[in-house]
Amino acid sequence: MPYARTTDRIRLYYEEHGQGFPLVLAYGIGGNAGMWEPNVAALSAQYRLVLWEPRGHARSDSPEDPARYTFHRWALDLRDVLDHLRIRKAYVGGLSLGGGIATRFTLLYPSRVRALTVVDSSSAAGLPLSVECRIGYAVSDNPPETAEELLRQADEDLQGKRSSQPK
Repeated sequence: MPYARTTDRIRLYYEEHGQGFPLVLAYGIGGNAGMWEPNVAALSAQYRLVLWEPRGHARSDSPEDPARYTFHRWALDLRDVLDHLRIRKAYVGGLSLGGGIATRFTLLYPSRVRALTVVDSSSAAGLPLSVECRIGYAVSDNPPETAEELLRQADEDLQGKRSSQPK
């Protein structure tokens, strides 16, 4: 089975189908790459289809430390899969949780994404925060300067790690 190794030494399962411009997809929580099976023939007829399984799912490694599971880390995992496959730019997307991962990746690495496809995902923004909280980041005395910083702060807020929330 093919695996990519992440920068923090986790093995991630992936599979490739077809040839053409890369289309990289992740599925929803609790699933596996097989969820895309009804679509593989049609998509791989036109694209280099890459299906991957995020850490903690199916055939990929599952670290014991819960702190190693964040949208930010999953976005870095997607980067590591693309780097392993020598893919510089791709269509990226996902279903449910996979849509949230693809969205975070797009925010962190916009030059590596030709298009983003998000399907049935409440986590698509990757920021499961209220509108008031998002506005708070924008008007706070210490707003994040980059998308990466915003995503890191959001992850810390969700895990209760930041001492001061935006007002």
